[in-house]
Amino acid sequence: MTASTQGAKDKELQAFRNSQYDYWDARVLADYWGQSEEEAKARIGRKILWGKKDVAILEQFLVDARVKALESAQPAPNPSSYKLFRESEFREYEDVEALAKFWGDPSPMDAKLRIERNLILGNDELLKEALRYARS
Repeated sequence: MTASTQGAKDKELQAFRNSQYDYWDARVLADYWGQSEEEAKARIGRKILWGKKDVAILEQFLVDARVKALESAQPAPNPSSYKLFRESEFREYEDVEALAKFWGDPSPMDAKLRIERNLILGNDELLKEALRYARS
């Protein structure tokens, strides 16, 4: 990678970091685009730098990526299919159990699915709040 290419990528990543988008948006888009998380962050940043028209396209990509991810986030006997859940800070069994009870879910497996879906939708802040209430 040349210095100018690296400089452009650094600007893209900085635009991502300074934006409204977060890790979970990049993670869902990375899966959708078939890229690494870092490549997705740079692509998001590039679209931001290109302007409002490209941000509108990015927003539609994010909707499409979330819809596709939600279609695959179905009840499963093995939570290993819940990729975002496994990467999250909400994966500790005690937390899953507390959230299941807080939400009135029949089992921790149901809570894992709910966590996965919330992460897909970019609701990690809502999950953090729910967990605070569940622990109190």
